Amino acid sequence: MNTILVYDLNSSGHRASYLSLTCRLLGGQPLIGSIYKTFFKLMKADGLIFTTCDGRMLDFFLISILRAALGKKTAGIAIRPEVCLDTTRKKLKIKAILFKTLKKLEKVKTLSILPFTIESRLESLVDDWILDPQYWDLNKSKINSSIPPTQINELVDIQASKDNRLIIASLGKQVKSKGSDYLCNLVINNPKLSEKYIVVLAGKCDGIDQCLLEQFEKAGGVLVNRYLSDDELESSYQLVDLIWCCYTPEYNQSSGIFGRAIQNNKNTIVRASSYLEEMQNKLYYNGIALTLNNETNDANILLGYLGDELIGLSSSLEIEKQEGRFVEIFKNFFFSNHVG
Repeated sequence: MNTILVYDLNSSGHRASYLSLTCRLLGGQPLIGSIYKTFFKLMKADGLIFTTCDGRMLDFFLISILRAALGKKTAGIAIRPEVCLDTTRKKLKIKAILFKTLKKLEKVKTLSILPFTIESRLESLVDDWILDPQYWDLNKSKINSSIPPTQINELVDIQASKDNRLIIASLGKQVKSKGSDYLCNLVINNPKLSEKYIVVLAGKCDGIDQCLLEQFEKAGGVLVNRYLSDDELESSYQLVDLIWCCYTPEYNQSSGIFGRAIQNNKNTIVRASSYLEEMQNKLYYNGIALTLNNETNDANILLGYLGDELIGLSSSLEIEKQEGRFVEIFKNFFFSNHVG
């Protein structure tokens, strides 16, 4: 096999980091564009990896089937295959059937970014798992270096005047499924929280009531309602104390924000009984777990947080070995005559 082509529809969000990381670790060539414009290149490639295969599941399925018929191998990283479990939605039931069909083909390998140790039922849908690269992909020397020059000015100002308070930040796009509105209400309805914390929403708000955001600011919350650059996001982890990852049941999945928090040695706030709480436990992080349905109880949990409960560096998931595992799985698939 001469080359591995690494494909995605576009380079928005986490797609860019997945593409660049996969190309770097496997020596692959990136390809971005619609299936229709890239079809012949996809078919011609010796080896092919879809970095977010379930985002365009039918395209991935058809390309994989056609390439398998030609004796060519195709691999796909599935971002949210768990949504196909216990679903009543017809579209997701069909997606599950496509996953199970591909699982029978030796020339196709599908990988979940959620470990089987977190959700064992994924074994019925995909071939194997890799730990979400956003949990381990950062350069460790870069993490420990000085704060990047491009920063969120509002956070810099807060750092200079926060007194003894801790900073909680909800980073990235602010939507209801990420618990942004719930966090606003926590601050509004529980004044004591502002005595212990400075709560920041940093990222473009989408679908959050403007009146709620205004009340959040009046109650002491800090709102940075705009899109953030990668450098701004990167610097934010070093400027805050706790990262909000307390997402609704509809958003029960792996999270790049959570992964970046872990890599930057920051504690996280997650939803109890979520995949992220299980991940938090597996990684031996003594983070905070809230109910996301009882404001009084959740406020008391936050008020009782001592701020010294951070981090066990070892892990049952052996996070320090995940880069090697990532490379090994793909190389064994593409360069071995025995697929398994």
